[in-house]
Amino acid sequence: MNSTNSSSPKLLLGYWGVRGRTQPIRYLLEYLQLPYEEKRYGENWEEWFAQDKVNLPAPFPNLPYIKDGDRVVTQSEAVYLYIAQKAGRSDLFGKTDDDQVTVSSTRWTIADLVQSVGDLAYNPEFEKIRDETLNEKVVPLLEALSTFLGQREFLHGYITYVDFIFYEILELLSVMKKEILEPFVNLGEYQQRFTKQQFMVDYINSDKFIKRPFFGPAVWNPME
Repeated sequence: MNSTNSSSPKLLLGYWGVRGRTQPIRYLLEYLQLPYEEKRYGENWEEWFAQDKVNLPAPFPNLPYIKDGDRVVTQSEAVYLYIAQKAGRSDLFGKTDDDQVTVSSTRWTIADLVQSVGDLAYNPEFEKIRDETLNEKVVPLLEALSTFLGQREFLHGYITYVDFIFYEILELLSVMKKEILEPFVNLGEYQQRFTKQQFMVDYINSDKFIKRPFFGPAVWNPME
């Protein structure tokens, strides 16, 4: 794991004060030990939409963003790439050309999983359709990812940026339906191993960690 001098200028990570799509970015920053601060936008949406967004020096102003001195990077995928490059860890996107293709394939399979879960959480009929949606849209993807993972420690045999994204959606699903991972023993073990990494233990026990909420104003959005 790459370590960065604590005297280095801190990155600024901007996002809402929820876990959301930015929680895996937080994990990645913690893993790489890159000094960073956060600007968490609260319920006053005007601070972002009427103030910071219109003044953000980026061609595509959006949340999340990373500010590194005069450089501002937006869009989640670009943020992951920028962070990896800054830490000198291009291997987080795959060690070889072939690996990079496979990592990308895994990434967008997980994106389908994240999208299905997000759509469900925001659906007004969440309680009515939860089990059917999980069984039809989520479980098949978990099955495919479980098969792909096998007995490896990480999805591709070594840690990549998609592991941080995958871990977070497993965390969310474990709260949404506690027993959903029971048929996939290796996914449960993967989740536990990831949680027990020292950088994760330190982060979860710090005041920087957001336990809840997972989403903004979603229908399913437990606070405990």
